[in-house]
Amino acid sequence: MAATFKVSKNRFGGVGYFLLHFIFQAVGMTIALMRPAIPQFFSVILANTLMICGVISFTLGAAMFTRRRVSRLPFALYTGVFIAAFLYFTYITPDIQIRILLFSGMLIPIFLYVACILFKPTDATYKEHCGFTGTAALMFAALFLVRVYVTYINGPVADYVNAQSPDAIINMFTTLLTVLLLYSVQHMINGRLLAELELLTDTQSGMLLKMEHLATKDHLTGAYNRRKIEEIIKSEISRYNRREQPLCLILCDIDNFKSINDNFGHDVGDKVITHTIDLITAHKRDTDKAGRWGGEEFIIVCPMTNIEHATAMAERLRNIIESHQPDCTQERQKVTVSFGVAQYVTGSSVESFVKCADKALYRAKQRGRNAVMPSPGSCL
Repeated sequence: MAATFKVSKNRFGGVGYFLLHFIFQAVGMTIALMRPAIPQFFSVILANTLMICGVISFTLGAAMFTRRRVSRLPFALYTGVFIAAFLYFTYITPDIQIRILLFSGMLIPIFLYVACILFKPTDATYKEHCGFTGTAALMFAALFLVRVYVTYINGPVADYVNAQSPDAIINMFTTLLTVLLLYSVQHMINGRLLAELELLTDTQSGMLLKMEHLATKDHLTGAYNRRKIEEIIKSEISRYNRREQPLCLILCDIDNFKSINDNFGHDVGDKVITHTIDLITAHKRDTDKAGRWGGEEFIIVCPMTNIEHATAMAERLRNIIESHQPDCTQERQKVTVSFGVAQYVTGSSVESFVKCADKALYRAKQRGRNAVMPSPGSCL
């Protein structure tokens, strides 16, 4: 329990009270068993008061652990009444039977209250962790109810710690339930620790995904950014070197984009960029990877595709973009895109591969824009 306290004392409320409960119980039971070697004040008054205070500490711990607000004043008054009654039935009118009835009877409502706290925590997420301990508290309440009944029907008890008395069996069950309660508290705290660990893991996973998104996605369009596209091209070149399957790049650029910004403003320009990449992403093949290369330029990586098929795909995308004009330009300026297509050649670098597609794009612009041009030669 001390190790559990050390790990969880700063994470959960009430753990210190749980530890205090078991300390009070251990000390109280030890002092009680020392009778008649020590004065009654210690073996009766102090011992039973410590055990009552231990159960009250457990109650406060359960309330704090489940984030339930409780007042300490009723428990202080409850303890005061108990001490006064025990003093009376120890020194003024000595009666062991009444002391047992008083001790057990006053513990029953406390344990029932503990069970209520644990079975109905203020936060429902704690319920699955608290049920075991709540059951142990109910078993304690039932045990002390049996003790009240047995003590009442058996009449005065000469010595309640005598091994021959019925109460000795109840004391044995009390010890067993104390061990069960200790185990249940460990289980409850460990359950919360595991739940928080899972939550922390989920949070970290979410943060990692967010960081990955920020590192690989363009902030405006949500498409792959230049850094990610370069990684994809390198990966596809490595696969080409292993399998020698054709690989193509399609580089495209929005025609007359500067005039769109000048005529409509940069906000509309951003919308045109987003509109264009959305069309490309929606109509490319699943195996292709598209991203924003920079400014109004986009790039599509086409694995297992030769230049003829890549050129045909670029032409299809050109027609789609031309026929799906964005609303933001209000049809005052037609949005078109020029495409350059290049096929990878063994030994080419990423830079030369992209430069080859860029040269083809430049030729498409020279041709009058809104055109598709394949690279005529080597990309080395």
